[in-house]
Amino acid sequence: IVNNVLLSIKTNYVSVSPCTIVYSTEVEKDFFVATLSKNYKVGIISNTETDFKSYEIILIHINHIKGKEFPVILSFVSTLTEKMIYLIMSRANFELHLFINNQNNLLSYFNKLSKKNIIKIFYTVPKEND
Repeated sequence: IVNNVLLSIKTNYVSVSPCTIVYSTEVEKDFFVATLSKNYKVGIISNTETDFKSYEIILIHINHIKGKEFPVILSFVSTLTEKMIYLIMSRANFELHLFINNQNNLLSYFNKLSKKNIIKIFYTVPKEND
């Protein structure tokens, strides 16, 4: 999915900006760093950092996105509150990709937004032992 998003950014936008991944836990951040840094230039953005153009992918904590805007955002939303999800939605300028599980209590709301092409939803598949 990340490959497709990065390709879309490079081919569909006038200026190339990094793909932004919003995380809410250290476990998520560590997963993204371990998985993505093998193939991409990944930066972890703090609350005060504003120069992130040199990265292909930036990771930013949910608490640090207030007041910032990003062309393309990806995020897991299964553990987030409504308020946090709204914050993520309001920070995406052009594309928002949300990863959600089937047990999320906001699923019907997301489905309505997805049917109207306001957001894209990627459903996570539980492991066999879950």
